[in-house]
Amino acid sequence: MRRFRRKTSQKTNLRDRPLTAFDEVIYAVGDIHGRKDLLDILMSKIMEDFAASKAQVSFPLRGRIVFLGDYVDRGPDSCGVISTLVSLDSSELEVICLKGNHEAVMLSSLDNPSVFRDWLRHGGVETLLSYGVKVNPNQEPDKLEIDRQSFSQKFPKEHRAFLEDLPSYHDLAPLFFVHAGVNPDKPLKLQDDDDYLWIREAFLRNRKPLEAIIVHGHTPQDEPSWDGRRIGLDTGAYFTNRLNGAKVHGKQVEFIST
Repeated sequence: MRRFRRKTSQKTNLRDRPLTAFDEVIYAVGDIHGRKDLLDILMSKIMEDFAASKAQVSFPLRGRIVFLGDYVDRGPDSCGVISTLVSLDSSELEVICLKGNHEAVMLSSLDNPSVFRDWLRHGGVETLLSYGVKVNPNQEPDKLEIDRQSFSQKFPKEHRAFLEDLPSYHDLAPLFFVHAGVNPDKPLKLQDDDDYLWIREAFLRNRKPLEAIIVHGHTPQDEPSWDGRRIGLDTGAYFTNRLNGAKVHGKQVEFIST
């Protein structure tokens, strides 16, 4: 685990406030993109860390883990990732799974032929393979439609229910968990999925003070970041083999990586 010393700016961060209650540890996990192998490794590290954290205190310590979306596409085992998240035991850590833009597109593709064709060009082919469905994205539209209908019928009901139930954000002031980021010009809870799931440069380049510290993924970066304004956790796991999590306790932020 690496500790990260954040850069401070009096105008843009909430550094003087504890980020969690004294008796709670919060973990956040970045974009998984079909890498069940990395998810298994990171979960093992997180559970070991939480056990060690509980052993260091004399009072009950609560734990929470927030997954920031983009569980599917590009990597080899999206089906396995969703199955893992659906079956996670929440007796030790409360589990919150947020929606990413790839989950939104996958869900829409189950019923929409044009979205299905576009999805195949952005990681859907690998996701279908993980469910045992081989599709040629370059075949004729009528044949693609047959494949879409077949996949939609075979898609596990439990997995569809999981996708349909995913919230777009999790508010735990002063932390605000979301997949992509937020529009700095709108109140945090008055935004829509175009902001929560897709925003990029308008959020990353803006330096306006925000209502909360934003914990997010979506935009791959070389290293996880914590600058007093946002915690960014996407390091392109599907091609870098590095899935990152953040541990937040009190005023401290630490990174856990595969």
